[in-house]
Amino acid sequence: MSFAYSQLIFWKLHEDSKPFLDATYNPELFYRWKAKTGDLQTIDFGIWEHNSNGRGGEGSRSFDQSYLRFNFAFEGRRWITQFTTKLRFIYNKDETNSDISDYISPIEFQVQFLQLFDYWFDESAFSLAMKPGGEYAHRWDRGGYEAGLSFRLGGLKIIPAFYLQYYHGYAESLLTYNKRVDQFRVGLLF
Repeated sequence: MSFAYSQLIFWKLHEDSKPFLDATYNPELFYRWKAKTGDLQTIDFGIWEHNSNGRGGEGSRSFDQSYLRFNFAFEGRRWITQFTTKLRFIYNKDETNSDISDYISPIEFQVQFLQLFDYWFDESAFSLAMKPGGEYAHRWDRGGYEAGLSFRLGGLKIIPAFYLQYYHGYAESLLTYNKRVDQFRVGLLF
């Protein structure tokens, strides 16, 4: 059994006092089973995962989920391809986001290419994520799509890594899950 915690914060650096727009607190309890055959590497059994923005009143957003996540890896001549499929069951929705299943479906997909540009960068990764919306994953117009590139400059071995990301669609933030966004970001990974 494993415990994990992640936190996603949207920071409004362009405003005077640099406030946070929203934050998602994400503790989870899961079991990882290691596969012994083929390209299937692991299966994660998500016993419980909580998503909350930690606010009260009208700004409160939260839900719980349980999931199965299948993690595949394929080694090519020049890079490694990882593919992940997550099947989830959402429950305990907050009253202020009771329609969140219109924007977060029971399935999502992600593909990553590792060491894609190894002659330019150290530890590079390019990822694409598709998260359809709708209770039955039938609302591709209400989902979210993300492309990201992370890398360290070749030969410098510096930490942190640089990150570029583009997000299009809904449910990137819990506070604004039902509003469509198109965002391009640049950042650092630690």
